[in-house]
Amino acid sequence: MKKRLLLLTIVALSTLVLPAIRPAGAITANIPPNVVLDCAGFTDLGSDFTADRDNTGTGYEAYTITGTDGYGNVIFSFSNQFSVGFTAPFGFALWTTAPLANPLTLRFVSLAGNGFSEQLVMEVTGECEGLPYFAGCDVLMPIPKTAVGGTFVADAPVYWAPGELTSPLVTIPAGNSARVIGLDSTGEYYQIIWVCDFLWVSRATLGPNYDAVWNGAPLPTAVVN
Repeated sequence: MKKRLLLLTIVALSTLVLPAIRPAGAITANIPPNVVLDCAGFTDLGSDFTADRDNTGTGYEAYTITGTDGYGNVIFSFSNQFSVGFTAPFGFALWTTAPLANPLTLRFVSLAGNGFSEQLVMEVTGECEGLPYFAGCDVLMPIPKTAVGGTFVADAPVYWAPGELTSPLVTIPAGNSARVIGLDSTGEYYQIIWVCDFLWVSRATLGPNYDAVWNGAPLPTAVVN
């Protein structure tokens, strides 16, 4: 099967688990990610990136792109590295294995090395029309029916409670999406579901999700007790 792969839209890198051992450079993009996932594969609708994190010690940034279906099956896997300072568009690729369940997930990861910890660049979800949905760990969580999908419009430091930053600091890069539950009593923080946990982010970092599932639905304004 012939595949053409350019590089995925990338937002500023922020670690989701551990802080960088030394100040990290960041793969940067000129616009927020705009990637569509469907039954055939994934397509970037227009962006470019610049690699500027030397995680190999040889002047290159190594990364992986992995696609999975709702059952956790790997339907796409690609690894490569580019020289620091290299700029290119992303493009598209076909799944190497047909997905069997929704949701479809695409993850872009900059690898650990040369003093840098592994960092999530971007995670995008989509669906293949006609496939069943397999519920993950969030099926066991008490999610209100008023919860709505949102998209991060800015890098979002994560709070374990309103005003209380996580330690070590966790930052969700702009362009990622999360289920939004509601606001705190001050109206300054949204409660979200992230990695199967209830966490908080600044209200200013979230906006509507305009994918085919949520279609720009307004974010909930109910106060979370």
